[in-house]
This record gives sequence, C-alpha cells and structure tokens, in this order.
Amino acid sequence: MKLAIHHRKNSFSEKWIEYCKSNNIDFKLVNVYENDIVEQVKDCDAFMWHHHHGNYKDILFAKQFLFSMEQSGKVVFPSFTTAWHFDDKIGQKYLLESIGVPFVKTNIFYDKAKSLEWIENTLF
Repeated sequence: MKLAIHHRKNSFSEKWIEYCKSNNIDFKLVNVYENDIVEQVKDCDAFMWHHHHGNYKDILFAKQFLFSMEQSGKVVFPSFTTAWHFDDKIGQKYLLESIGVPFVKTNIFYDKAKSLEWIENTLF
C-alpha cells in the first residue's frame, strides 16, 4: 500500500508523515493545488488531506476532490461521507436529529421575520 499525503505545515499531515516513517509505510507528498494532482496520486492506494475550513482554497474544492478520488477507487481520509458536514452546523443539526442523537437545541431560520420574532420571544 502506498499513501499520498497533501502536506501543510502545522496540520495533521505532519503526524501522518512521522507515523509513516516510523512504521515503514510507503508514502509520497503531493500537492492538491497543482493541475496534475490526479496524475500525482495515480500510483497510490490512498489519499490523505487535512483540509481546513478556514482556508478559502480548501473550501472551494476539498469535498469535490475527495469525492472524485473515492470514485476512482482510492481510500480517502477524510472520506466524503465523514467530511461533508465538517464545520457545517446546519448539516450537523439535521444529521443529529435524523439519527436521534441528543444535542443542544438548535434553531434554524430561513425567514428574517420568523427569526426576529423568535429573538423577541426568547430568553437569553
């Protein structure tokens, strides 16, 4: 097995690289921001990328790229399934409600008038 790792300083990728080195796991560093990224990962079985919700470049295409890599048969971390709701409080609310997990009451409004009415009638 060979891993492709997108490396960014001060991210989990540093720990992944260290782990691979200390456990003799074959890996190579790739750059998701290069036009040939698909070619870069062709000889790898898995792809790892600690994309960040605060990086606008990551936000633009991380989920789409991870999904594309999964469709090509690669093991991906994080997978599309585990990453789609990352830092998405609305997505998290609906997911937790749908599977019956207890969590802090969350209200979502799509109408300004209804949200203002709720604010007027709520105790903080």
